[in-house]
Amino acid sequence: QSADPPSTVAALEVVEGQAAAKARGMCVSVVAMSGCEVASLEVEPHWTLRDILQLLDLEGGTASFERRLLHGDLEIRGGLTLAEARVVAGSVLTLVRCNRMLTAVTASADGTVKLWNTET
Repeated sequence: QSADPPSTVAALEVVEGQAAAKARGMCVSVVAMSGCEVASLEVEPHWTLRDILQLLDLEGGTASFERRLLHGDLEIRGGLTLAEARVVAGSVLTLVRCNRMLTAVTASADGTVKLWNTET
C-alpha cells in the first residue's frame, strides 16, 4: 500500500484542522486590499501564515502571487501564530498579493527615472 504524497497529507491535515476549528467556531474573514472578501475561514489559534495560505490555496488558489497577511497593522509572518497576533473569532485579515515580477530602477542625470521589467 502506497503512502499519500506530502501535498495530499498536508491538504488533509488542513481540512481536518478546518473541521475541528469549525466545531469550536473560530471564524475569520480574509479580505483583499479593496475590502472585498476573499474567504471566510474556520481557523485554529495555533495556526501560522503557512496554514492560512494552504487553506486559501484550497479555497481558490492564490499561489501564483507573493502573499502577505495583515491583522490590523501587524504582519502575520514566519512562525507567528494567530493567537500571538491576537486574532480572535470574527477578526478580519487582509491579504496583500504582489506579482513576482523582477524589476530594476535606473536614474539619469536629467532627472528621469525608469522602471524596467528584467524578465523581458
